[in-house]
Amino acid sequence: MTTPKLITSYVLKHAAKRLGTGVMVLILLAFCTTVAKGQFFIQIGDTALKPVDFASVGVVPISAEKGLEYNRAKLYYTDAKGMVQLDFGGKCLLKIQAEGFKAFEDSVEIVAGKTLKIKLYPFEAEVSEVVVTGVFEPTHIDKSISKIRVIDMKRIEGQGAVNLNDVLSNELNIRLKRDNILGSSMSLQGIGGQNVKILIDGVPMIGRMDGNIDLGQINLNNIEKIEIVEGPMSVMYGTDALGGVINLITKKTTKNSIEGNVNSYYESAGQYNLDGRVAFSTPKKTSVQVSGGRNFFDGYEELGTYKRAQAWKPKEQYFADVIVGFSIKNTTHRLQSTFFDELLLNKGEPVVGPYSVYAFDNYFYTRRFNNSLFSNIKLKNGGHIQLINSYSWFRRHNIQMRKNLVTLENVQTQGSTDHDTSTFDLWLSRGIYTVGWGKNATVQVGYDINIETGTGRRIEGTSQSIGDYAGYTTVEYKPLRRLVIRPGVRASYNTKYGAPITPSFNTKYDINKNLSVRASYARGFRAPSLKELSLFFVDVNHNIQPNDNLKAEISDNFNASFLYTRTVGENSSIRFEPSFFYNDIRNMISLAVVDPAKQLYSYVNIGAFTNAGTNLNTEFKTKHISLQLGASYIANKNLISGPNVSKYSTTQEYKANVTYTVPVSKTSISLFYKYNGRVPGYMLDAGGNVIQTYIQDYSMADLSVAQSFLGQRVTLVIGSRNIFNVIRISYNAPTGGAHSGGGNSMGIGMGRTIFTNIKIHLFKQDKR
Repeated sequence: MTTPKLITSYVLKHAAKRLGTGVMVLILLAFCTTVAKGQFFIQIGDTALKPVDFASVGVVPISAEKGLEYNRAKLYYTDAKGMVQLDFGGKCLLKIQAEGFKAFEDSVEIVAGKTLKIKLYPFEAEVSEVVVTGVFEPTHIDKSISKIRVIDMKRIEGQGAVNLNDVLSNELNIRLKRDNILGSSMSLQGIGGQNVKILIDGVPMIGRMDGNIDLGQINLNNIEKIEIVEGPMSVMYGTDALGGVINLITKKTTKNSIEGNVNSYYESAGQYNLDGRVAFSTPKKTSVQVSGGRNFFDGYEELGTYKRAQAWKPKEQYFADVIVGFSIKNTTHRLQSTFFDELLLNKGEPVVGPYSVYAFDNYFYTRRFNNSLFSNIKLKNGGHIQLINSYSWFRRHNIQMRKNLVTLENVQTQGSTDHDTSTFDLWLSRGIYTVGWGKNATVQVGYDINIETGTGRRIEGTSQSIGDYAGYTTVEYKPLRRLVIRPGVRASYNTKYGAPITPSFNTKYDINKNLSVRASYARGFRAPSLKELSLFFVDVNHNIQPNDNLKAEISDNFNASFLYTRTVGENSSIRFEPSFFYNDIRNMISLAVVDPAKQLYSYVNIGAFTNAGTNLNTEFKTKHISLQLGASYIANKNLISGPNVSKYSTTQEYKANVTYTVPVSKTSISLFYKYNGRVPGYMLDAGGNVIQTYIQDYSMADLSVAQSFLGQRVTLVIGSRNIFNVIRISYNAPTGGAHSGGGNSMGIGMGRTIFTNIKIHLFKQDKR
């Protein structure tokens, strides 16, 4: 019996020891858990979830009785893991600051045992400040070697801009003019719109009439931002980029998200617009977005006049976009299709006969269709290849109808010049290979192929084509940490003319972290377009014959600019940017009268054109106020000399944009103002003498108020355009009022109007 007792005693003794150890472990775990639950942690990271170290974290307790208890406030700094441990929790006001990031301030609930994660956004990480035009890869605007202007979506929406004409009306160095039939056109740095290349995601638009793209046909419903580069970009973009480039960037879909919205617009002059967009993407990097809409304008005539032939012609537009993005291993692709259709109606004045009342109406149909494939291929050597392949199609069709104003019956007229259809298409293939070269250099080599074909009864031989085949290379080299230089050259072969070699040289030097200087030289060229070479352009207002003996325009451009930026306080910044330019263009192509009796015009090389200018842009931003001020001065050397004509013509522009956001309601109030100075010119008087003329100066201003509701699901913008009520300006004498009519005047605006814009986010979900 002794042995069992001993065994039992041994077992009980060791069991007690083990039980005691287990109890101690359980007590220790409970203690650790209690301690952990009593601790308060915050982790600070950036948008890529990387820790932000040495960030200052100010914590102010908030109590229901006393509110903000500043006497208990504490200041901490994050460690290498972005972590900070607090002495207390509960409801607190957090103020976080870190070098290079936007300040964070918000009330939060800090719970014991749970790590509160805060994401900081880089001060330079706004989408609007990252540019893609004329750079090797997406780059912050201040780090770009070229001077680039950006118009972001916030500015577009705040201005209530519907098309490119609306938003450019407020830009310095850009002048707009309007043709009743051809629409609106522009000049940049005093150089005509035929020398400015308009791109959508890097693909050139076709369908120039009289050398210009109608800016009113470029809708902004699916545009995220607009990038403007002044000066020749011929090395990278070829012909038509002699004066500069305007690149419209379409909206992109956020990864693993779904969204949809509807947008409506009304303006008291008779504008009614409706459009919508649906987009979604999957975690596997597949995205689809569809957008489309209708713009309708009822036509407008000045108040007090009763004309059937309205000065501002009625028109109706339909447009649609489909974009599909997908990835395959180390490649990403985007297939994009855009469609545009417009009907413009030019009504004639009534003709009263003894037995009938009728009028001749002209219908102008414009249609564009573009398909593009964008590809990006990442290589094992760290380089990448970008490919753009696109097909663009454009057709303009006009017919004349005889309308019985009693029965409203339409009968097509049979005159040989009453009807016409012209069709143009463009095949584009562009490839760019970019790779690092050593430690301090990046090399880019590319090709650019453009083949344009035009067909129509008024085109010589009913069909003509022109091909441009080019290769180019640029090198971006950093010999010093603060100095970047980029030489480039382009060589091309054109089937219609001898294409020149076009070099360029850009440099940027950072004097310090706040001050930088840019300088550039570039040779630009513009090939005579297919229309200038082959198209007889005849309608109710134009009679232009082509000229197949035209030479290519060649230019030399010099640009210099300084940029000073500084962050002031937590949410304020200053931007100061003066710039200078000089243009010298040879073989400039212009219209000239070749038969005064028939008012027949043709394109000719008129010789040299020289101009120079300076700009000053300043910007001041705080948390609630954004103020932009600008001034521009341009001097052109006149091509014609005479005792009554100055050797140089000068003009000035000024602009002021201000936006104030009400802190509590988040209501944004914006004013956009621009002064367009007097533009000198010259003309022949009755005696055949050259005399000086002027296009009168005028000011334009728009005012808008924007407010979001229902958690930003609904945004309402109400405003007024042309608040100074400018309608007509004189163009042949320095006297006269901006609101005066008369024979020697030109239409500028439809007078003061009221507009409203409602945007509804039907659904938006980030599934990440």
